[in-house]
Amino acid sequence: MKVAIIGNFGTGWDGSVCDERNISMAMEGFGIEVEEVQRGTEPTGEYDFVLIAQWGSYPVHFCRTLKAKLKCPIVYWAFDYHGGDAGWHLEMATEADLFLSKEIGNKSKYENAGAKFHWLSQDFAPDFLGRIDREEKYDVVFTGSYIERATDRTEILKAIDKEFDLHIFSVTQEQWTKAGLKNSHPSIMDDGLSELYAESKVVVSIDWVTKCSGYWSDRNAQIMVCGGVCLFKYVPMSEVSFKDKVFYFNTEEEAIEKIRYLLNNKEVRDEAREDGYEYATKYLTATARVKDLLTIVKGALS
Repeated sequence: MKVAIIGNFGTGWDGSVCDERNISMAMEGFGIEVEEVQRGTEPTGEYDFVLIAQWGSYPVHFCRTLKAKLKCPIVYWAFDYHGGDAGWHLEMATEADLFLSKEIGNKSKYENAGAKFHWLSQDFAPDFLGRIDREEKYDVVFTGSYIERATDRTEILKAIDKEFDLHIFSVTQEQWTKAGLKNSHPSIMDDGLSELYAESKVVVSIDWVTKCSGYWSDRNAQIMVCGGVCLFKYVPMSEVSFKDKVFYFNTEEEAIEKIRYLLNNKEVRDEAREDGYEYATKYLTATARVKDLLTIVKGALS
């Protein structure tokens, strides 16, 4: 099988390895011949299918044009998009032979527009991440960007910050400091996360969107595959992906209560590290997600 993947094969806006590269490497692990096509250029060979990663600057009718030129199915995977209202995104979704998205909460919107929607979560950790042994150093950690419109997330973190020794590692360090968070640090990403999560007693995970079913980031998967203890702001359907391998909360009060419980119970943390790691290495890696992707593509396009 030969597949072309169109996307960004450099680094993302935050300097981390892009999802496209992680997916490409995982596909090669299945014996698939992968041609990485940097966005802004077009593939010209013969392929079993073309996988396009989201980007707002593809030419108009990009999917339709590629399908006509290459005579093969076009799959559009929106790794991290929410809302469904941008014209470029809807065009890509509706013109592709298959649209993969984590926004199952907006499934009807996409299907009504004519997209061949299929849910595929983003909850995968790069295969280069793993667990290492470190002494616990931080009580509570959060790794994420300051987003002005994510007011709920900011307020929850402020409440946690008042009660506990919270440390935030982020590319938006200055914004977190201006928002009043006491301990903001430069970002740690990619393979550096293995050490950070091992040194953290509790890692708080809050997405900037928390009410769209199926929509969450890859943070939980990364925490778990590194052996971290994940406390997650519940998103509808997240239990399908994470089962009981993370600790869930809904309110500030519940978050504070569970953090206090976890900080006071090392045996519970140790058990959570083991259970989460074992589960994540089976089901939440890039390799596991590519296996799902290939199953979906085969079933939908055969």
